[in-house]
Amino acid sequence: MADQQQPAADSAPAADVPYYDAKPGVAAIKPEYVLWEKMRHGQGSAVRVDDDAAEARGRGAVAQKTPRDERPPDAESTTSTPAPATTDAPAEASSSTLTHSPPSSVAGQVDGADGEPPAKKVRLSGAQKKAAARARSEAAWQAKKAEKQAAKEAKAEGGEGAGGGRVKQNGQNKGRMFNNRAGVNIKLCTATAQFRDCTRGPQGCRWSHDLKAYLDSREPDVPISLPTSDNSLDEREESARACPLYELTGECPFGVKCRFGASHLKKLGEGEGFQGCGWELMVDEEKQKKWAELKKEGLSERGELNVVVAERIRAARGVGLAKEDRYPLTTAYLLSIGEPLDIRDAGGENNRKKDANNGKGNKRGGRNLEKKEGTEDAGAQEKTEEELSKELEEAAERAEEEAAAASMQVEQVAETTTTPAKDPDARPDVDLSLIRNVEKKRLDFRGKLYMAPLTTVGNLPFRRLAGDFGNDISISEMGLSQEFLNGNGNEWSLVRRHPSEKLFGVQICGSRPQTLVPAAEAIAKTCDIDFLDINCGCPIDLVFNKGAGSALLGHASKLGKSLVGMSKVLGEIPLTIKIRNGISHNAPVAHKLVTKMQTEWGVSAVTLHGRSRQQRYKTKADYAYIGQVVKTLRETAADNDLQPIPIFGNGDAYDFRTYYENTESSGVDGIMIARGALVKPWIFTEIKERRDWDISSRERLDMIGKLVNYGLEHWGSDTQGLNTTRRFLLESLSFQHRYVPVGLLERLPASLNDRAYPYKGRDELETLLASDQSVDWIKISNMFLGPPPDDWSFAPKHKSNAQGDSDAQG
Repeated sequence: MADQQQPAADSAPAADVPYYDAKPGVAAIKPEYVLWEKMRHGQGSAVRVDDDAAEARGRGAVAQKTPRDERPPDAESTTSTPAPATTDAPAEASSSTLTHSPPSSVAGQVDGADGEPPAKKVRLSGAQKKAAARARSEAAWQAKKAEKQAAKEAKAEGGEGAGGGRVKQNGQNKGRMFNNRAGVNIKLCTATAQFRDCTRGPQGCRWSHDLKAYLDSREPDVPISLPTSDNSLDEREESARACPLYELTGECPFGVKCRFGASHLKKLGEGEGFQGCGWELMVDEEKQKKWAELKKEGLSERGELNVVVAERIRAARGVGLAKEDRYPLTTAYLLSIGEPLDIRDAGGENNRKKDANNGKGNKRGGRNLEKKEGTEDAGAQEKTEEELSKELEEAAERAEEEAAAASMQVEQVAETTTTPAKDPDARPDVDLSLIRNVEKKRLDFRGKLYMAPLTTVGNLPFRRLAGDFGNDISISEMGLSQEFLNGNGNEWSLVRRHPSEKLFGVQICGSRPQTLVPAAEAIAKTCDIDFLDINCGCPIDLVFNKGAGSALLGHASKLGKSLVGMSKVLGEIPLTIKIRNGISHNAPVAHKLVTKMQTEWGVSAVTLHGRSRQQRYKTKADYAYIGQVVKTLRETAADNDLQPIPIFGNGDAYDFRTYYENTESSGVDGIMIARGALVKPWIFTEIKERRDWDISSRERLDMIGKLVNYGLEHWGSDTQGLNTTRRFLLESLSFQHRYVPVGLLERLPASLNDRAYPYKGRDELETLLASDQSVDWIKISNMFLGPPPDDWSFAPKHKSNAQGDSDAQG
């Protein structure tokens, strides 16, 4: 076989059928663009980034006939996928790897020994299962360490893995941390940076006021450095960048801290200017006049709406008011339906669960549900989730401790407002006029494109970019209702809105009316929004196990109470909901729930994700079932002489053909676009114009530059703002690199879940934009933001996107 002809390095292996037909789920890239050499060097199994991992790693959807913990150790080898035969191996060897005999320990169980019947399967005790699991975990850890060591030794010898290929890592980077203050050596007072005297004085302000020292150590301005040719990335043309905030408002709020200071800094004589620094901050009076007119409409100094500062957060929480006055609408509603205002009372739900478990508390039903449905060991997942979400767990615990600040103790209320307990039908004597029904603004979503709430990436700058490409309805990232009540500034920053967002909503999630209703009341009286959305579709364990997200689909009574209360306290602001088919794929419930949403629960629009919580993102969305739900919803409205509310589908929107086919077949008013917008933000243009846009690499680079500009306007033009802008740009590029250019495909449309073999673009820039390595994403960011500080680093969500064992460094 040594004389067997090898395929050329730049050509596809000879085959009777195209390689993308031989392996379903592989992107149909033209063979001349595929990097076959990398395929032979260990990088060629088209790796698909698991989108379940984007919202926590999915569990198996189908139970194994023999539980993993009950298999003999030797049986592990029988379940592993055999490696394909190499081109030097005989064909017989390839077939033998598929038909090898099982180990003797397994064969004895199947065929029996000496003609005797097979032995009964031994049931392992709980302790034995745990011991076996620990042994497997230790073996996997040792194998991983050995693999890393081998990769390091190979790299030291001049290679990067077997055959010169890079050894990719698997899994996620848990507990990622980002140092947004990297490169900030002197923390200069904001007033001093704007050439003003600090009103707090040197003793009352903890920041530096030494302007000369700061100017002496100030980093040079950041230029734009773009390639002059798409086929030669080494040849760059540098140009000065104008400060985006100065261009917008006529004055930069960051003063000398701005990394584009040349736009608004004027050199003076020695010893002149503020503190004799020799510089003057310029202002553009014409732009200031125009900006002053716009600020009358409630815009912030950065041109945004709903900027909730600390004072407004305190007002929204009712700090300083009596407990009964903090959320008066919520108080009236909960008392009117006999719900406790704080479930931490002596007879509350939490304590009942703790008593039932001998004081040890109780896990949410979600984990038991997963085990019942045949998924993987829940105990191991619990440990992973704790490591993954340490900060959020601590915040949740703190939220429970501080819940009294958001609601009143039920015992105190009962003493003054409830009727005698002997009357079982009694209700508290409350002013129900506070929660009277108000006619809602009608949502007109017909013919409009709707981008989904996208955690991390779906921030305000990205929503502006999507709007430039044709998105009509935008919505914030999902916020936690309890954190809004706790006054978490990070949570309140999610509600910020740009004036270009003509239809804008805020999405929240929670597990009970005691947090969802007051959060809705606080947002309604603080923010300018067109609708409020409740998330009942989030599948991740961290949310589900707390009774929120898709867990509410299994608790219709609690969901209904929450929706009715939210609808009442919102006044004329419409309430919308996002749901999934159900929790389990074989037990959908959406068709049952929608019969009450408009008629009883006060919902003004529905979005249905055509997968169950159990399916996550692993299957195609079920638009046939979505069509059934649409029919049920509209028939219910007709039976009650009501105008039907809008209903959107969700799932598999990646090209205009599929979008319109699913819209017409299911009868929905539109399809909410999620991952499709992450991979190619210009999908809205494709859908509206009904075409495949073979966007060039230079157009994509210009789009990235626009996203950077929006980020600098939103997060600021100082060093910290640059670091934050760079971080979220890289998060966006972690999805955008998965786009395969239309001109490289053999057939259309492409599927969202197609895996792409390593390929080269039509020019060097297109190849760079297709890189799945975070170090290359940083190279792209450097074109617009300059090199990052030495103490800055970025850890991509997926380890497979990291170069070697370390994070991408500045």
